[in-house]
Amino acid sequence: MLTQGKFARFRMRLLTFFCLSLASGTLYADEPALFVSSQFNAAMIAEAVNYYVLIGEDRAKVELEALSPLEAYSPISYTHALTNVEVAERISWVCTILWQGKSQLPPGYGGLWDVEGRFGDSRLWPLYPVVQSGSSYFVLSTSYVIAGVAERPRDYLRRCEGRGPFRTEPVPVPSRSQAERELRQLRNSSEWMSAWAGLRPGEKSSTESSVWNFLWNQAEGISDRGAILGHH
Repeated sequence: MLTQGKFARFRMRLLTFFCLSLASGTLYADEPALFVSSQFNAAMIAEAVNYYVLIGEDRAKVELEALSPLEAYSPISYTHALTNVEVAERISWVCTILWQGKSQLPPGYGGLWDVEGRFGDSRLWPLYPVVQSGSSYFVLSTSYVIAGVAERPRDYLRRCEGRGPFRTEPVPVPSRSQAERELRQLRNSSEWMSAWAGLRPGEKSSTESSVWNFLWNQAEGISDRGAILGHH
């Protein structure tokens, strides 16, 4: 339960978030931009998280369940130029940040072929396939390979709700320069280097560079003024 002092600080943070969002034109008429645009970046992830923090856990559960497709791998595309699996993936990113736990809880949508088995330590990568560097959040991969029956997105949502307490404070929305700086810190970390240990030099260069470029695009996709590129 929030104390009076904590609630006052939370309310001030939300007011700041509201003012910054109003200035950059990123307030939401419906769902966050993360669930509208085919492209995404670190700022969009943070803004989506903050939207659900703002409306609170009970309403967040209702809205996320309504947004979740019945099946992840359905041939029917989502309303907003996103496939069902893209929507399901993005919901999983937001959920793993919203419900705070210490153990990994990736969705059962298959294996991420380019990073599978490299980020399995929950102590180092508790949000996998999301990674946090500094105060920014990024996604390692979306390259799922399925060899069986995928978990239903709404079943995953219910699992995620039991992961830990719901976040009560918004997360910082990074600028491009901040996201780039924090990604460089990630790549220079011992944890990152350890994840790629054991690969042959050429294999490491190719695979690690591919994942790194995917992460870097999530920083470069943020405009200098902090608004979302391609979203108005």
